[in-house]
Amino acid sequence: MATPDILKLPPELVLRVSSLLTTTDLCAFRASCKQIEAGLFDSFAKEFFSKRQFMIEQVSLEVLVGIANHKTIAPYLKEVIICLDYLGPSHGFNGRQKIKGHVKRGALIATGQARDMLVDAFSNLPNLRTVGLRDYNAAGRLRDGENVLWRSYGWSTGMSVNARLNVLREGRHRRIETETPDEALPLILFALGQAECRPTNLEVFLRRQRLPDDAFNVFTAQMQPKIEPLLPVLKTLLLSLNDRPGFGAGPTPTNPHADSHEHLKQFLRRTPLLEHLRLNFLSDESDADDIISWLGEPNYPSAPTPTPGSTQFSHLTTLDLGMLNVQPQTLLHTVKQLRLTSLSLWKVSLRDNTSPNTGDRGVSTWKDFLQELGDNIPRPLDFTYFKIGFPSHVQGPNNGTLTDIRFAGNTTTDQNGVTKYEDLQSQVSYRKYFGSDVRTWLRDLKQGTYVEPVEPHSDSDHIDDDEDNSDNESGIEEILLEDDEDNDGE
Repeated sequence: MATPDILKLPPELVLRVSSLLTTTDLCAFRASCKQIEAGLFDSFAKEFFSKRQFMIEQVSLEVLVGIANHKTIAPYLKEVIICLDYLGPSHGFNGRQKIKGHVKRGALIATGQARDMLVDAFSNLPNLRTVGLRDYNAAGRLRDGENVLWRSYGWSTGMSVNARLNVLREGRHRRIETETPDEALPLILFALGQAECRPTNLEVFLRRQRLPDDAFNVFTAQMQPKIEPLLPVLKTLLLSLNDRPGFGAGPTPTNPHADSHEHLKQFLRRTPLLEHLRLNFLSDESDADDIISWLGEPNYPSAPTPTPGSTQFSHLTTLDLGMLNVQPQTLLHTVKQLRLTSLSLWKVSLRDNTSPNTGDRGVSTWKDFLQELGDNIPRPLDFTYFKIGFPSHVQGPNNGTLTDIRFAGNTTTDQNGVTKYEDLQSQVSYRKYFGSDVRTWLRDLKQGTYVEPVEPHSDSDHIDDDEDNSDNESGIEEILLEDDEDNDGE
């Protein structure tokens, strides 16, 4: 039998041909010949199995368990994402389970089946490094078209062919039905602990909801022995937080001194090797002075004035903060105490309680912040990356008049000595190169700081900004969730 012409091509050309195929055609191509299958398997497994997304539904978790127990594929799976979507009315279930031999999601969780299936899977994934939680489907599946998303396994279960095609056509513009995240996180952590699995990265990306403080209340007599051993090995922790009254433990009229981040602090205290921390809040009205200040506290409260790196997070080098307001001195103090080499501030409002909120005052607050930061970064430290996106100034702790701050790409002075700000930018960044210095960059940035007044804002203005932006467009994920859109799993 004559050898097919395609087998005479160099392996790299066969790979190039396969990269131009849709997923359906790629599967057919792989099935056409054992030699082609063998030549494509490694690239195929890396593309489709290094990072996978699942629902807490029996039909989806069965696939996760199957992958974990497949001796050839399991070593490729390095990142498991649990999405909060579920089989709901859009699939035709309307609360009744119609898959023979499968239980409803509620029963799956209540009986412990979901936990046991996760334990089974986590126990058999030798190279698992990252576990994630999210409430949206990510883009990046370019093999099948610009609008096709990476979805959870089993997402189309129970759908008619027409309904499935409609979802595919709507792509990123379709919202998925999701559960709340506060119960999913403890479930994932407990399963990891019971499986004695030790991933180094825990990533929570949420657009529609955030984790209340109660989600971190996992140090009970039953859960602590399983979960606590997980935390000392964590190096990356990315969180989406909700600190609004009514959503978690927080100040109330009967207890005005309650700590709104009590359980989160307990959680973070157990992560001594943390290198990368990201805190994304619900909106830029979130008061974060308490948790930001706490991050810069020394190891021992009775210690003398701490030097950089003497905090409880001595390994922390990357800090990302998003959607919050904070007093500038609080943020300055913490940044100076940590040994950071990378800092991202996204939709951060500097809050000033001392004077009326005018445009001049907003500019002054940010200029003073940039000046002090540039002057007071300890000399042993040197930032390799610094980013500020959509900064603002707000007067008072909540619902003050918001003043947007912009940075001029160029400033000129006219014949009357008036400074003109040109090429205004809402995002600026610094990346170290030979001969550069972040202190000089901060001082130059100060000179181009400019005010852009806006109307007083409501809750929905900013919450919707975060929810509705698609995966790689403007919004909180564009800056703080970089490199998150590849190979998520169908």
